[in-house]
Amino acid sequence: MLFGTFQRQEFRDHADEYQRLVVGILTKCYEEDPDKTRDLLVRKLDKWGGLTCLQLAVDSVSREIVSHPAVQYLLDEIWYGGMETSTETWRLMLGVFPFVAVTFKFGNKSINSDLKNGESEDKVSYHC
Repeated sequence: MLFGTFQRQEFRDHADEYQRLVVGILTKCYEEDPDKTRDLLVRKLDKWGGLTCLQLAVDSVSREIVSHPAVQYLLDEIWYGGMETSTETWRLMLGVFPFVAVTFKFGNKSINSDLKNGESEDKVSYHC
């Protein structure tokens, strides 16, 4: 049992050292060229079953790697898509507002027409 505990601790130590090395490499790459660093993070690795570096980091629950600015830069690009991260709030609201207004307009007409037809408010289905 003692050997298993020792071996487990040795694996943890190696994992910690690996994470420190990865963070150092990511930092250097990101300082040199953020776009190339992004490409390296999403490049499929044949020897790892077609997984990417980002997938490996997420699967291993490596918080140090996932919280690195290079990875956060990539995740922001994925999250925002083609939209600029500096897009003003009023532009976002302008893009969403027409859909919300149409939904509420038709939703309220449906509710009002059900109430006029004599159905009790308990039986009316509220949908937007």
